Amino acid sequence: MDRAIWWIRRDLRLSDNQALNAAISQGRQVIPVFVDDPFFKDSPNVSPRRVAFLWDGLRKLDANLRAKGSYLIIRSGSPLQVLTNLVKETGVELIYAVDDYSPYARRRDRAVAEILNLILVGGPSSSHPNSVLKQDSSPYTVFTPYMRAWKAVNMVGELSLLPSPAEISTPAGLMNESFLDNLSLTSESGFEAGESEAQRRLRLFMGGKNPSSFRYAKQRDRMDLNGTSQLSPYLRFGMISPRQVIKAAQMQSQMHQMKKRAKVLRPG
Repeated sequence: MDRAIWWIRRDLRLSDNQALNAAISQGRQVIPVFVDDPFFKDSPNVSPRRVAFLWDGLRKLDANLRAKGSYLIIRSGSPLQVLTNLVKETGVELIYAVDDYSPYARRRDRAVAEILNLILVGGPSSSHPNSVLKQDSSPYTVFTPYMRAWKAVNMVGELSLLPSPAEISTPAGLMNESFLDNLSLTSESGFEAGESEAQRRLRLFMGGKNPSSFRYAKQRDRMDLNGTSQLSPYLRFGMISPRQVIKAAQMQSQMHQMKKRAKVLRPG
């Protein structure tokens, strides 16, 4: 396999990216493509702030790709048509993408998979929704029992995260409809986008001697305090993975337990 497409949707990051990792493992060259889908442009649920955050994230992703020897390709249109044209243009046989579970995403992916070789891996959540069900296979409707079941699936054992690739080889000269240099929406989002900023916020929330996460239960409802991680928009667009957040929580919990044991064992 000489080439593979990495179809970027809700995974604007290079680290712990299962679709990117799969594409690299199967193809010598990887073509990172983001499809500017008119479905989202026309949606009443898409605000200017959300668009600004997304495009700022795409800018940062393009910069990160260029540092690895690659670049981001952006094309507008229906995903099926854009991908079909790109497959014809490049001779690619396989398309890798992180799975998505929304009704539109499932319809979109079924349509693409009927025509092209689409391989879905991972997902925007820590585990597939069908992996956390009641004993009768029906979904939970009450949070607390769902939380207990979720923890039983997601908080057992050590997570092995995928590192950012050292190098990403991409064919040169592919047609690009990128608008990244022409947009000036960054300041409108209210959040700085990007994988580095997401990791910084995670460290701020989880790190230090007295991290904010230890006070989350008491401060999360205080509007006058930064009582939450503020990672929601980054998780939404996959600038950080849920697995990375869980791993950080596991490590923090282990360190906390070690400090408690050391305090008990300390003489005097």
